[in-house]
Amino acid sequence: VLMSISWIRCFAHLVLLCCACANTWTIPVENWYTTVRGSDTSLALFGKQAEATLPWGIDYALKELSEDTENIEVELEFYDSEFRSATALELLINFFEDGRTISVGNPLSGVLATTGQAAAVYGIAQMSATSTSAAISNKSLYPYTLRTYAPTPFHAGALASTILSYYDQEGLGWEKIALLCTTESYGISMANSFIAAIENTELELLAYQQFIIGASDVTVEMREIKNSGARVIVTFAIQGYADILREADEIGLLDGHHAFFVGPNLASDAGIYTFDNGTIDTETVRRLRGTIGTLAFLPRAGPVYDILEQQWTALDPIEVSGAGPGTAPGLSPMLIYDMAIALGLGIVEAEKQGFTPDAPPSAQQWIDIIQPLAYEGVSGPVEYDENGDRAMPIALVNFNSHQLLWFDVARWTNDDGTQFFEETPVIWNDNTTNVPDLDIRPPFDYWSCSDKKEKRDETGKRVFIETPDGSRVDDIDIDYHCDHFIDCANLSDESYDCVSNYTIIFIVFGIITSLLILITC
Repeated sequence: VLMSISWIRCFAHLVLLCCACANTWTIPVENWYTTVRGSDTSLALFGKQAEATLPWGIDYALKELSEDTENIEVELEFYDSEFRSATALELLINFFEDGRTISVGNPLSGVLATTGQAAAVYGIAQMSATSTSAAISNKSLYPYTLRTYAPTPFHAGALASTILSYYDQEGLGWEKIALLCTTESYGISMANSFIAAIENTELELLAYQQFIIGASDVTVEMREIKNSGARVIVTFAIQGYADILREADEIGLLDGHHAFFVGPNLASDAGIYTFDNGTIDTETVRRLRGTIGTLAFLPRAGPVYDILEQQWTALDPIEVSGAGPGTAPGLSPMLIYDMAIALGLGIVEAEKQGFTPDAPPSAQQWIDIIQPLAYEGVSGPVEYDENGDRAMPIALVNFNSHQLLWFDVARWTNDDGTQFFEETPVIWNDNTTNVPDLDIRPPFDYWSCSDKKEKRDETGKRVFIETPDGSRVDDIDIDYHCDHFIDCANLSDESYDCVSNYTIIFIVFGIITSLLILITC
């Protein structure tokens, strides 16, 4: 236990060949086992999954991708950041005091946005498998950060492109956007990237609301969104989406005439609909149906993936939730595995350059060693750009409430835009593949000349109202009915359901006129 903070600490040893002259590299891992908010603590599925996956990736790098590694031993020290920047900062300072120049894990954008700047001062390189914040791409502020996941502009661009595709196909309604995000780094970064992505497009931002992480009452924010008239609701958050969906349901937004989109931290997160005791929240599952999100596009094929899948399905699901027989590794374990490969290859290269555990590379030297690496990972080819980021294709995923899985329904790249998959159509909230009609207008009454009766257009758009200034009109505004002016050629607007019946008046007038003519002859 370090200082007075309660951290989960465990050790994962990778011993490839036990010998007296083995070099033991001790690598600290900032992990996420729990979320602490005030006096409340909840478990996160991420921690145990990362704890299982990281050693496998390093082992693969040393055994399968490198030679002469029998004297290399890696010891991983896992610590819980508790989803708190203050805790993570204390961890970072302890790493520095222990002489560490690199740490891995760092899964949370909001936390990394804080520790990443401190790491530049303390001289510690940081590797992250899941952080996405665009701010971390700023190398003047985050010079020692490497990420194995695509940053927020890719995900925001994919969402904007997909919504625009629906607007082009389906028409009005799809351009009316509401944006909801958390007030921490990840939410704001994603929101800013999305706003930039829809700039100079047909999409219109009608509402922009923010809420604090841990706030269960989002009544005000959701009612503002409803009042804005937005039909597409985009949410960027790390937690709390079940509360958002519940409020949306209560105020009538889950009505088949709204579409819901989320960012990568919510897509594929089983915690949205899983209670702390592991049981399924069926109401949230129902509400979540039809949601579209973004994730890295994962081919789920190839020799590296096959190795991870075999290891993943052999795990005990009681020990590692979401793993075990009949399951498949999710996005986070795949990205963690790829980050671990980079770490393993980096350690091998460090030894080739003469570094040792007692005289390790500096933070900048770690970046210089790892950033040029290019290798085939579980999630596809891995390369880092000049900012330490990874460019990846983005998958548009859709939640299936029957299988409790997110299925790929489209693929986005910056060059090709959104390309939908015919074999996996989107299943919307009404449990059909019918794209929602978002062009909802106020209903109105009208008079049908041909049918000679008052009618109502519930959709507000199916009937075209004609102005009675031509000789052949049919559907006219209800105000023209019984207004003492003839607008329909058949006189129906003044002859049916009116106090004065113009047809009878004309007949009587005709009879009187005829009698007068006869009398005067």
